[in-house]
Amino acid sequence: MENQPTKEFEDILSQSKQTEAVQEDIILDEPKGALKKFCIKKTEYKGRGIYALETIQRGTSIWQALPFSAVVDDQNISNTCSSCFVNDKRMFKCSKCSLIHYCSKQCQIDDWQNHQEECKAIVKVQRNPPTFIRLASRILRKRKVDVTLSQMETFAQLAMVVKECVGRDELLPAVDMLTLFCRLTSNGFSVLDAEMQSIGVGIYPNVSLLNHSCWPNCIVVFEGLKMNVRSIRKIEIGEEVTISYTDLFLTGEERRKELHERYFFTCRCELCEKYKSVSEVDPRSALRCTNTSCANPVDQPSTFDKDEEYVVSCNCGKVSTFDMAALDDSLEKARSLFKKGSELSASEPENALTYLHQAFLIQQSLLYFANHELVMTHRALFDCDSKLHKWDEALQHAECLERVYNAVFPEYHPDTALQIYRVAKILLYTNQLEKAVTKLRKALKISEVTCGHRHKLTRVIETSLKNSEAEIAIAVLDKVLDRD
Repeated sequence: MENQPTKEFEDILSQSKQTEAVQEDIILDEPKGALKKFCIKKTEYKGRGIYALETIQRGTSIWQALPFSAVVDDQNISNTCSSCFVNDKRMFKCSKCSLIHYCSKQCQIDDWQNHQEECKAIVKVQRNPPTFIRLASRILRKRKVDVTLSQMETFAQLAMVVKECVGRDELLPAVDMLTLFCRLTSNGFSVLDAEMQSIGVGIYPNVSLLNHSCWPNCIVVFEGLKMNVRSIRKIEIGEEVTISYTDLFLTGEERRKELHERYFFTCRCELCEKYKSVSEVDPRSALRCTNTSCANPVDQPSTFDKDEEYVVSCNCGKVSTFDMAALDDSLEKARSLFKKGSELSASEPENALTYLHQAFLIQQSLLYFANHELVMTHRALFDCDSKLHKWDEALQHAECLERVYNAVFPEYHPDTALQIYRVAKILLYTNQLEKAVTKLRKALKISEVTCGHRHKLTRVIETSLKNSEAEIAIAVLDKVLDRD
């Protein structure tokens, strides 16, 4: 039977609802902007966090916030409005700096207070400051930086660039500059578009109080610049409200490494603790059982000693033996092929497919279907096949990815809705209307919970569903009329 972590987490989630040991110095303030009743508590392991003071049902918008400051990132600066963050309209650039873009004159007027001095600085230094520098510069100009973090590392070079962009008078003292950079590094949120792709970065001070979990009970979605925190499962009174700071597809080791390097903490959430157990196998890093009729994952070796064999038992009773040297060589070869294919995917998708498919064949024979490396190859193959309009091949990879999302993500997650919608679109392209409608209904159910009825993704899926249902109804009516 296929490993399905979402079902296995019921016991763990019930245990996680027991609040951490709380210190006596509980902060009784309510977080600003929250739509439900919460309190801020200081706990032994996580410091400050947000805890529910009432039961919250799944699919509830619990918090909405606008940023203290936000900028479009470098990759999207020419196709996204720097005022409202819309990226589906024709943009025009600022006539003076030629860097910042807007979707309308009104948006340019609305953003002028933020961009006026920034524009002069860009023209003066005659180079385009990167995302991080533009955000830091805008914050400095507001002159309301809250300094509470300690120094962590030297940002002297960045400070010199900021100095060129904002001028000496707007700089903070050196210690406070370091504090600001640390805050940007650890407290910035990626602003996402309707397809959950990052288009910018913003500072949402109050929402930053939400702690991380690799198995969160809330997610963050955006409508333009407005952040919306929504519950994806029922939250009990006294339970901490959490979001994920990282990609849930990553292995536990990769997630913990990223969280430690960027946010300076070691994750001990229920998902991470679950896979520390010798009886549990993380599907994101698992091997495939050598029993071809078995769908269970088996653990990868913690270290690769090429002079030894790796023997591992599966829940199906099969004892699998791997030649360590051959396993290591095969996986390294697949990684090399994947890298070559990825480098060619944008400019030469047809040639990229050759390398990616070779990597896929190696990985498919060795890795569990939800293994992170195999997932990345599926994604790359899907992108290339879609670019080349190879819909049958693209559909196979899209369906495999949907299976992975269902296995390793929470039951309700916007990325799952988006992936199912991708499958539905290909089914529509290939005129498989009834199958497409089934997928669209499933995607809509998830999106309504995770994004809400007004979110662009929900509206797009709903429109596609209505059009498809209408097309099927017309086809049925035509058949009836033909028989008459």
